[in-house]
Amino acid sequence: MVHVQPKAKANVQSEPAIGIDWNMTNNVAYHDSDNKQYQLSPEVIAKADGYEDQINKLRRKRSMMHGSAKYITKKIQKLSAKRAQPLNEAYRKIAIELVDPIEVLVMKKIGAKDMRKSTGKAKNRKLALLKPYEAKQVIQNRAFKQGVTVVEVDAYKTSQVEYGTELIDKHPLSQREWISPITGKSH
Repeated sequence: MVHVQPKAKANVQSEPAIGIDWNMTNNVAYHDSDNKQYQLSPEVIAKADGYEDQINKLRRKRSMMHGSAKYITKKIQKLSAKRAQPLNEAYRKIAIELVDPIEVLVMKKIGAKDMRKSTGKAKNRKLALLKPYEAKQVIQNRAFKQGVTVVEVDAYKTSQVEYGTELIDKHPLSQREWISPITGKSH
């Protein structure tokens, strides 16, 4: 069992808390509540996309085969591992940048299940490239090592639905602030 000591409070110049939201508009993986953007490099995205295309071609080929497909399955496994490595390294860099200067991190609880809804066909391809579960795990592990509290919030409460009302006011993802027609407050 490994025990990790949190950072000494005297050595840290930290803000109390930030909230992060993830999307893949213009390769920006996360936005925080201070409107800072955390991007994945275009090289990492291009490399992961290339591996994803190769994996999908092999999966199609495997589904059309009759008989044993062990060779193709092993090749898919190798390509999946190659695809995961640069993404995990990029997630680690983002996690360090996100977690080091704070004490509390608030993030949306979302997974692949939320992106498989029938209304979202082909709309979430870029979002799925991020692999939300792995990114979340890397960030949470870094937060644990640094002694940062992570709060996961239900996706409904972070959406563009005004929580507690029936009002649904969709606006573009690039619009980070809006005024509620019910309360008149700026969000």
